[in-house]
Amino acid sequence: MHWPLVLTVLDGSSDGSAKELESLFSHPGLTILERKKNGGKGVAVLDGLRRAHEQGYTRVLVMDADGQHPPDKIKEFFDLAEKNPHAFILGVPIFTQDAPKLRVYGRLGGNTFAEIETLWGGIRDSLFGFRVYPVKETLKIMERIRTGRGFDFDTEIAVRLYWEGLKPINVPVPVAYPPKRQAGFLIFDTSVIIGCSCGVISPCWFRWCRECLNSFYGDLSGDEGRGCRGRDRDGCGRIAGPVP
Repeated sequence: MHWPLVLTVLDGSSDGSAKELESLFSHPGLTILERKKNGGKGVAVLDGLRRAHEQGYTRVLVMDADGQHPPDKIKEFFDLAEKNPHAFILGVPIFTQDAPKLRVYGRLGGNTFAEIETLWGGIRDSLFGFRVYPVKETLKIMERIRTGRGFDFDTEIAVRLYWEGLKPINVPVPVAYPPKRQAGFLIFDTSVIIGCSCGVISPCWFRWCRECLNSFYGDLSGDEGRGCRGRDRDGCGRIAGPVP
């Protein structure tokens, strides 16, 4: 093991995974966070972010535990994150010919929404979960909103990190689909969730565009121009859901 801390989040698993992990890994750097009830991908990542923040870490790499993401890319991603402290690192899947067509083409909707919401800001794949996030900035966003708790997390957090002024860095990554792999969600349900998430983000997007126009052409509403980046977007948090 090359990393001082590995967090494994079991999101309501009922197949005895926790006991199996404890028997396979005795390394003191392995921490298992077990949720009694399934909360969704965003909730699981949020639990991991909170624990990493408590222990003083500034960046986390998130990856699936089903063999889909290549562990040999971890070092490259962390090296990029170290050299680019004001960026978040996004994996861009390289699909093989045997990849499920629904996976390949089904992501076009989410990617299109992300491009529109960021004015083509450089998020090449909004759904691939192999990423490095800045802990403080990501945690701040997730604590402020109530969306992004399921599989809409990947798309929503990428868009919101961009809005906060962080730069997306895209890295091509080979993706594998192990035989007899079972997804823990329905493609249709996930597409609906992502669509609803983008619908929630859209009002924030229009406000963000207006702020950009204010910063370049003067105030359009009679107030002082505020600029389009680096501002705390609590207003967007209120549109997305109640502010804690």
